[in-house]
Amino acid sequence: MGLWRKSGWVSQGLSDTKLKEGDLLVLWGPQDRLEELTKHNGFLVFMRFVAKAKIRSKMGLSAAIMLASIVAAATAIVPPHIAFLTGALAMVLTRCVSVSQAYESIETKIYVMIAGVIPLGIAMEKTGVDKLCAQFITTYTQGWPALALLLVFFWFAALLTQILSDAATTVLLAPIALAFAKTASVSPTAAVVTTTMGAVAAFLTPIGHHGNLLILTPGGYKFSDFMKIGLPLTVLLSLVTAYLSLLVWPIQS
Repeated sequence: MGLWRKSGWVSQGLSDTKLKEGDLLVLWGPQDRLEELTKHNGFLVFMRFVAKAKIRSKMGLSAAIMLASIVAAATAIVPPHIAFLTGALAMVLTRCVSVSQAYESIETKIYVMIAGVIPLGIAMEKTGVDKLCAQFITTYTQGWPALALLLVFFWFAALLTQILSDAATTVLLAPIALAFAKTASVSPTAAVVTTTMGAVAAFLTPIGHHGNLLILTPGGYKFSDFMKIGLPLTVLLSLVTAYLSLLVWPIQS
């Protein structure tokens, strides 16, 4: 149990502390008792969290399976999809997770969204829209250094991902980045990697990622709070990503 006030967390003497308006409580207990609070006019339930028992005896085994899957995929012993599918199957067979838990962890909405966005990316490539967008960008960035060009794509992706998911942003912008790299002195790999990193930089707004929304109200944050922290963090990430991309994948001659 925990108690948070505007002055900070109250960690001592909770049993003797009188509740005040605006107090934020973190409670643990039987589900039926917690349900009673939802009917009480004096409390507003922000977020329910139902914990599940963890099989701690399987921690080492599950970590070993995960590590083996990553190593197998990274070293190209087997294709990545085979490595991770085998790892997932091993988790179930060794009872690190149950079949029902495995099914519950599948986010079907993500797969449906990606299945819808991928054809859009392919259509952009087939119809030449990606080349048209690349030519438009080239017109306004002609003569720019490679670092600046990568920063353009990073920030384009970072801003778009605030309203779209990272997967959708990557699928939409990757064809444009590839087409642009062919007309500029930039490695295609560097352009795509920079764009992908920008697509996951969802720090600028609370709507950029569902995790941001989860902590917005309970944490007492404002929209501007994300900008205060997210903007410097995104600037730093963009510079590091663009610089390392050029270092690992040099400029094409």
